[in-house]
Amino acid sequence: MIKIKINDSKKFKWAYDEYVRKYRFLFFINIILKTLSGILGFIPPIFIGMSIDFAISKNIKNVFINLFIIMLSLIMNSVISIFETKIQIKITYSVTNNIKKKIINKFLHMQQADINRIHRGEFLSRLDDADNIVQGFMEISTLVFIDMLTFVFALVIMFYISPLLSTAYLVNIPVIFLLQNYYGKKIAKKEEDVKHSNDNYYSILFEIIDAIKEIKIFNLENVTENKYKDKLEESTKLHNEKAKYTIKANFWAVIVNGFFQLIVLAFGCIFIISNIISVGSYFTFNSYVSRFSIEFQTISQFLINKHLYIVSITRLQELFSYTDECSYYNDIKLNIDYKLIKLKDVIFKYENTNNFILNIKDLSFERNQITVIKGKNGNGKSTLFNLIMGFYSFEGCIFINDININTISLKQRRKAICYIQQKPYFFNGTILYNLQLARSEATLKEIEDVCKIVGIDNFIRSLEDEYYTIINELGCNFSGGQLQRLALARAVISKADFILLDEITSGIDIEGKEDVYKAIEKLKENSSVVIISHDPDIYKIADKIIYMENGRVKKCEKKDL
Repeated sequence: MIKIKINDSKKFKWAYDEYVRKYRFLFFINIILKTLSGILGFIPPIFIGMSIDFAISKNIKNVFINLFIIMLSLIMNSVISIFETKIQIKITYSVTNNIKKKIINKFLHMQQADINRIHRGEFLSRLDDADNIVQGFMEISTLVFIDMLTFVFALVIMFYISPLLSTAYLVNIPVIFLLQNYYGKKIAKKEEDVKHSNDNYYSILFEIIDAIKEIKIFNLENVTENKYKDKLEESTKLHNEKAKYTIKANFWAVIVNGFFQLIVLAFGCIFIISNIISVGSYFTFNSYVSRFSIEFQTISQFLINKHLYIVSITRLQELFSYTDECSYYNDIKLNIDYKLIKLKDVIFKYENTNNFILNIKDLSFERNQITVIKGKNGNGKSTLFNLIMGFYSFEGCIFINDININTISLKQRRKAICYIQQKPYFFNGTILYNLQLARSEATLKEIEDVCKIVGIDNFIRSLEDEYYTIINELGCNFSGGQLQRLALARAVISKADFILLDEITSGIDIEGKEDVYKAIEKLKENSSVVIISHDPDIYKIADKIIYMENGRVKKCEKKDL
């Protein structure tokens, strides 16, 4: 009997409840089909053995009757196997896709601080764990309901035909179980190393894709290629080490099993010569020994595989142990006339550090005003925006009007606040699609009018497909200045109550900046606009200038309004 540790059982139960339970009917159908297939599989050896004995006694009629029964059972088994294969494919894709969807859902709702802890390669390789988990439950379902029953049934028939031969063969069972369990633990340890290696391997692939320009600029092609080769060779080495243990386990299992089969063969020959057993009965016995051996190998192989499945389940448990954004913040929707964002005694520092990134005693951003935040890099300006957007937790309070921002649902908060990052992301889609992300109900006419304000409409009109032009991945078919204008257009289209702009004029020429300034002044009519900028010319449109130093507000200058 297979024994699974209590902790391992809990892990399998967790995975079953999370991913498999809703598909239990498909598993049930698969078990029924496998059961029918197993029953039909027991028929041919019996009738083949009988046919041999009938042939020896020259009873041709019964030989042909048995051959017909054998052929009928084979045809029925083939038909069942078609449905069995289809249901297995259905199970595999249904459960695998369910797991992968939940992984993506988890990633999308994780707190930003937790996302920062996970390398992209590590996240990607965890999607591969879905395949292992499905395979594990397919094995468990057949192991418990089919393989064990087939194993026992074959054993009963073997003992019915010859107790002595059966006893001689069964001596190898404890030996193989010990071997498989021993190597299973070693393979599981290597599997953990393989998974971590895959994390690093995928990470280097992402790095190559993302940093291809820097690689070319600094002539890092050879260095990067060597770095990739090292990761690839490390991964290959670990896979080979894992494979060596698998090969050793299978080798000794085959040797031990083969040795005892030879003993059974030797005794079988002696029994046939001594007329203790007929040729047909021995053939039937040997067929069931083979069937028993196959089931036994499947069961003993599970001792190895279960360790691999536990590794995959544990990795997913770790991923799902992270806290979701929506569970950290309250999800109370409020009808608010947004007029003011105020920070009171806000302190933020990264984990495991004592250095404050932000330490703001009192700071506010009013509606219908343009506030420019000035300060050297690393003084917490972008972090301030991240806190307002709810990406990180912090000490102190941020208020919208007089309401604590953490009592406002994240969706409602982010609908009221439009944040244009220093390097805005554009999805692989049309210009129209990318701009409507800011407000899905925005019409083409509205978008065209906004693009005229930010000075990008003429350029879009010069394109063959105009607003239906596809923006390639990472916006590589547009210049930096063009992307900045499109990003500003997003802000205007959003009609958000608060607009946060991070270095919005970077990459835009002097003439183009005037269009940007006019667009920002238009934003001020209905919104509070807060801008992080090192552009000295932008100060002329500011109503308030905040000077930040070492994460603190050093000075606040207000213009006469």
